[in-house]
Amino acid sequence: MSLFTLRKDIQTLGGYRICNRADRNYWVYDERGRVVGVASAKVIERSIEKGYINEEEARRILEYLERRFRRR
Repeated sequence: MSLFTLRKDIQTLGGYRICNRADRNYWVYDERGRVVGVASAKVIERSIEKGYINEEEARRILEYLERRFRRR
């Protein structure tokens, strides 16, 4: 058995179990349990409100979304 073993939303690392279940509605995980995407806009909203995403980054996100939805 390897040091790092995965089962759906639970990973074992050095004997400690780390569960992503509480966050699975907010993030997309790869087969190794790493975050590879955002599953909910709420994550972006909270990050902006709490200042984790600065105003410049928030504007870049807005510009991207505007370009993305103009194509449709």
